[in-house]
Amino acid sequence: MRDVRKTLDDRRWRADDGRRPEGQLAVSRESGNERAHVQAVRLSHEDLANERDRLQNELRQARQEQLELLRRAQLAEQEARAAQEQLASVFGRIADAFVALDSHGRCIFVNAEAGELLGRQPEDLVGKHLLAELPATFGQPFVLAYERATAEQRTVQLEQHCVRSSRWFDSVIYPSAEGVSIYFHDITECKRVEAASQTAQQQVMDIVEFLPDATFVIDRDKRVVAWNRACETMTGVQKETLLGRGDYAYAEPFFGVCRPILIDLLDLPQPEVEASYKYVTRQGDAIFAESFIPRLRNGKGAHLWGEAKPLFDRNGERCGAIEVVRDITDQKCVEQALRESELKHRALFETAGDAIFLMRHDRFIDCNAKTLEMFGCTRDQIIGAPPYKYSPPLQPDGRPSKEKALEKIDSALARGPQSFEWVHCREDGTPFAAEVSLNRLQLGTEELLQAIVRDITERKRIEEALVTSEREYRELVMLANSIILRWSPEGRITFLNEFGQRFFGYTAAEIVGRHVLDTIVPPSESTGRDLRPLMEAICADPERFERNTNENVRRNGERVWIDWTNKVVVDEAGRVREILSIGFDITERKRAQEELARYRDHLEEQVRERTQELVGAKERAESADRLKSAFLATMSHELRTPLNSIIGFSGILLQGLAGPLNAEQAKQLGMVCNSAEHLLALINDVLDLSKIEAGQLQLDIDAFDLRGSLEKTIDAVRPQAQKKGLGLEVDIDQGVGLILGDRRRVEQVLLNLLSNAIKFTDHGHVRLEASSREQQAIVRVSDTGPGIRREELARLFKPFSQIDSGLNKRHEGTGLGLSICKRLVELLGGSIWVDSEWGHGSTFGFQLPSRRGVQQ
Repeated sequence: MRDVRKTLDDRRWRADDGRRPEGQLAVSRESGNERAHVQAVRLSHEDLANERDRLQNELRQARQEQLELLRRAQLAEQEARAAQEQLASVFGRIADAFVALDSHGRCIFVNAEAGELLGRQPEDLVGKHLLAELPATFGQPFVLAYERATAEQRTVQLEQHCVRSSRWFDSVIYPSAEGVSIYFHDITECKRVEAASQTAQQQVMDIVEFLPDATFVIDRDKRVVAWNRACETMTGVQKETLLGRGDYAYAEPFFGVCRPILIDLLDLPQPEVEASYKYVTRQGDAIFAESFIPRLRNGKGAHLWGEAKPLFDRNGERCGAIEVVRDITDQKCVEQALRESELKHRALFETAGDAIFLMRHDRFIDCNAKTLEMFGCTRDQIIGAPPYKYSPPLQPDGRPSKEKALEKIDSALARGPQSFEWVHCREDGTPFAAEVSLNRLQLGTEELLQAIVRDITERKRIEEALVTSEREYRELVMLANSIILRWSPEGRITFLNEFGQRFFGYTAAEIVGRHVLDTIVPPSESTGRDLRPLMEAICADPERFERNTNENVRRNGERVWIDWTNKVVVDEAGRVREILSIGFDITERKRAQEELARYRDHLEEQVRERTQELVGAKERAESADRLKSAFLATMSHELRTPLNSIIGFSGILLQGLAGPLNAEQAKQLGMVCNSAEHLLALINDVLDLSKIEAGQLQLDIDAFDLRGSLEKTIDAVRPQAQKKGLGLEVDIDQGVGLILGDRRRVEQVLLNLLSNAIKFTDHGHVRLEASSREQQAIVRVSDTGPGIRREELARLFKPFSQIDSGLNKRHEGTGLGLSICKRLVELLGGSIWVDSEWGHGSTFGFQLPSRRGVQQ
């Protein structure tokens, strides 16, 4: 009996599979059809529970009635199976995925949608633990939600993405003591629509955010929903302080108060609002206005142009409005500047250096002053005339001027600016070359043409001269007797003139484009020097090698030496474009140098020997010179003693102290006396020069009055000047006074210069000038004598040298005076000079230091 009851209980449990007490299966959705289905399920559960209890009571009360119980059990099993089929039919018609679990989390019912979601057949999932199947589908968030729902015994709802099907589900978990019911509602389309809506809204907001004009958006309740960066920049108010605000908060950043503005005029006209704008106009559902806001631009004020339009949703209902505000302050300033510059432009038009025409169709309607000057006509002759009126019948290409002019006009109107050369004629018919530019001008709705004409007659002449010069230059380069080479910084030859081609034995086609190495430059010289580093260095830094000499090679292998002069040619950007090299064949010179080098060592030995001989000769010559000077000094002293006796006794005889003399005796004795004095002067000069050369002349340096010495010397030579009938002029500055020097030697120089001036001057005068400047005493002696030729000036201060010499010599002298003067002045620390022009007299001058500089 116990086994039979157990079997019946098992069958009833299987028949009641899925039946639970009320509350085990709960549905949260409130839709009508689903609520009806759930209610029916609840009623079926209740009936099954009551019937089971009744049968169990009867089984306990009538164990003996096995056949009745068996029959009733079979009936209950059929009813349970029918109820289960009804339950499956109800949940099978539900569009959402549904899973029912027992208290252990095992599946007791899975509809077809849930099986598809989990990728399994529903019957294969019955009895399986749900958490073993769902994590691969939904992941950890669902597991956590399930555990929270069962632990807290409350309904949990979450949105979850299904990896397996790439769909979104709204999952609802209903826990109870007997088990768990779970609904999976597919919200993929809702998510897509929501995402698309959010994307579209975000795109709109992004567009608004990055609009260059200040833009803000309000909703139907006039709350700010967008306030872009341009609004923040224009007003200085950040979006965070305005988003979500209403009550005209969007007006305060502009006008300082919350009040209706342009965007509010979309609702209905408000005259008091429109009065705050310069003008307001409507076009369709949009409204435009211009205003001036003093508080913007840091209180300087701004001119604003605004446009407001309503916004509508997809159903055509108004959902808000948008206003775009543009700062046109700069535009206003530009407009004002344009108005102010119109006069300037007209002035530029009239004073332009080129002729400027304005044409309508093919007739002139305006021109500037330069046009009248260039064409030699009046304004009345220009206005209304066609452009080909001032052109010859034919242009240089042979085409008629009228036909070609109309073609250029059409091209300028259709294709844009045209620039070309043209031959024009002045009013008198004189032709001249011109450069013409045609430009289309759009003035409002009117289309005009502007023609700018520039006289290029002079430029044409220069271009022709340049072409001629270039041709001559090219002929000169090609025919020059020098190698002219152009090559790139990479070492490639770009040009070689005809001389160079003949010299190296290449044609232009054979050499151009090839590298200089292994063509005209060998890898190494015959001396062993490697030329490849040299060529690389020149290519890397050609400016360092302005001049270089190296061995080259002809095509036939002959080695030659070339002296190269290199010049870098740069482009407009300053980069090296090419290297210009001009070469001269110095092979023969190199050979001569090598030949000379072979004699150099031998010559150096000969020079050393000859030098030793010359040193000995020099020492002997210097010794002889010293002996000569000593001899002259001794002999001069010995000669001067008897001469002084001759002069002294001759003077006694001439004075008659020894007795009277007749006229002839007096004459002859006077000649003896004069000759003796002349010989004494000669001996004194020789003695002075010998002492100077021997270094034996002693100077008596002391302070003396230069003015007194000048006057004394003038008095000494005055009789000589009077005797020749010459004027003697003296000009001594007030600053001339004491100087430091040898008075006797200074007076000796003065006397010599004055005596020479008187001796060589036959007519006119002799002038003495003295001045003091910068601690220098300057003395000049000028005469009106015959002067000295320029080629003879260099001989003046040399010993025993005279300009007046030879058989026709007119003046006595030894030629020592000026030489002695030069030596004395230099010993006194000064200098002496002469200025003379043949036929116009001479000036001898010297300068001496006033206080210091005298050699001891």
